[in-house]
Amino acid sequence: MYLEKLPIINGKRVLNDDFVNDQMKKIAIEIGNENENPDLSFILEGFCGDNLEDVDMSGLSLENLRRLKFDSNTRFPDMQIEGISISEFVENLINQGKSFSNLIEGDESQKEIDGTGTTIALLDTYFDSSIKEFEGRVVKHIVFTKGKNGEVVTNVAFDRDNKDIQDRRDVFFERYGDGPHGNTTACLAAGNECGIAPGANLYIFSVGDVGWDKAKEAMLKYMKANMEIPDVISMSADIKNTKEAENILKEFCNDYGCIDIDSSKFWRDFLWGRISKDGKEIEIDGLMQEVIEGYDKYPENGRARKVIDNIDNSSIVLPFTQRTTVHYGKDRKPIYEYNGTLCGASYAIPQIAGLILKARQQNKSISYEEFVNYIRGIVQSRETIKNTRNWDKEIDEAISNVQLVEVNSATIETRTNESQKTNEENNVEL
Repeated sequence: MYLEKLPIINGKRVLNDDFVNDQMKKIAIEIGNENENPDLSFILEGFCGDNLEDVDMSGLSLENLRRLKFDSNTRFPDMQIEGISISEFVENLINQGKSFSNLIEGDESQKEIDGTGTTIALLDTYFDSSIKEFEGRVVKHIVFTKGKNGEVVTNVAFDRDNKDIQDRRDVFFERYGDGPHGNTTACLAAGNECGIAPGANLYIFSVGDVGWDKAKEAMLKYMKANMEIPDVISMSADIKNTKEAENILKEFCNDYGCIDIDSSKFWRDFLWGRISKDGKEIEIDGLMQEVIEGYDKYPENGRARKVIDNIDNSSIVLPFTQRTTVHYGKDRKPIYEYNGTLCGASYAIPQIAGLILKARQQNKSISYEEFVNYIRGIVQSRETIKNTRNWDKEIDEAISNVQLVEVNSATIETRTNESQKTNEENNVEL
């Protein structure tokens, strides 16, 4: 994919630190400059499926190798970087990235906390719910389409309890193929192999051609009419564009005790990061730092500013990059994609949803606010950057997987009180 864009030096294509750093800076400046169509192909498509065996990678560090996008079909040169075999290193990255638990230190016994007994409703573009990653987990797959008079038509593509409705056809998936959204968000939240909560059940809702807001309203009405209430609703878009849609969502969650997570909540409370070299600390993702640099160069534009204005010393950084997802080729064999840098909240939101599912496995009544305060109590706050736009490059305390999932009422109360006390001392406004 990106192979053809590599520079040729002395008759050979070269992939080195200068090239990687330049690509990241270009992306960051475009985002900071609010380019409506930034070229994100370096991090979204990267070197998936490319043959890099003849590429000179002698000038590439392991640090920048970790930032690339590639998959299990990518072929690397038979050489070492910093004394480590490239092939072995990338294979380890793919395997490690299949599980959030593998990225952070935790008790092996906690892998039993997998979201069992919980449900998640995912609203996204289009899905192939028949793949092995979702096998045995999909309860229903709904596809929304536009009727003759502009009304929203609800199509049941798959129903686990109805043998007459199990063909799992999503006409939009068949039309557009394995895009970067639907299957990936479901995979990250609750996929069998790569999901944070692989024990949870899935309700899959495809936006189809009706638009996000109408699809959201239709999804909520469907769940209410059928009394199929999920623990979490995950939407990788900021789709509260109409007052009616916003009110319907708020009323639904209040009435039935479920938690919704979308980009507005994500940007208010969280940032995505990556595991540092020593494997114990979490850093702000490098691209985010460069987005801020881009904003500093082009302060008159708004996308980065919107992010900055919502970031303060209570923002929680979680390791949502360096993750692996899976899709299936025409031969139905799995292809694992390693994402060294995740750009935007789309792939972070379902990972937050997965963590909430783990919490709800332990305490079905935990609210979003309690969850956020619990996590905030674990992760020490950074210095305020809202005004200075200077990043703390490291989090003082690593997140323990054990701490993330040991959730009960007493723990929540203790963690919330500790968090409030700490934040009062640091003059943090929650």
